[in-house]
Amino acid sequence: HRNQILSDASHAKMYYIWSVVLALVVLCPGLPVFGQTLKRPWIGVVVGVPVTGDVQPSADPLPYTGEVTRKFAFRSVAGVMVETPIGERLSIEVDGLYRRLRYENDPSVVVTWEIPVLAKYRLSTRTLVPFVEGGPSFRVAGNLNSTNPSHYGTTVGVGTDIRLRRFKIAPAIRYTRWVADGPQRTWPPVLTRLNQVELLVGISF
Repeated sequence: HRNQILSDASHAKMYYIWSVVLALVVLCPGLPVFGQTLKRPWIGVVVGVPVTGDVQPSADPLPYTGEVTRKFAFRSVAGVMVETPIGERLSIEVDGLYRRLRYENDPSVVVTWEIPVLAKYRLSTRTLVPFVEGGPSFRVAGNLNSTNPSHYGTTVGVGTDIRLRRFKIAPAIRYTRWVADGPQRTWPPVLTRLNQVELLVGISF
């Protein structure tokens, strides 16, 4: 019963977050900012790999029973992105990133959706454009496997936009600091890492 309540709460949070994201995507392109009309949004995909681990080491880890196997052994991040310019050098990017949190010595995974909402500032307006970004991140988790990951954090990053006619490639490195995990359901507790680093590449048009 408790698991069902947690699952329903996660679905409710996911619905609310995506409602806000869709409202931003639909409404923002038509709003005037600093006397200008916003340009068309960039829409694309994001792929990457985590640099840091997912679960904190435990002094007394839970025993692995051998009942779970991994279908995909590699760690990855993938999803979609929408970026809306709000000035010559400033834009807002919203991503929906699918990521599986993995144990160090156990094939079990925790399924998460990360939704960073980032302000991006470009340091030039040439073909090769370095940028800095930052803003809040939200996270919804399922298939918890004894964890209770936090739902909120702060993300900062640096990267470069590479313009290729109608396409844009944006490699970046991001750091996210999550708030502390929610109440734990097992002892010893299974805690996710609060510091997260990812290498990402966005491809949009």
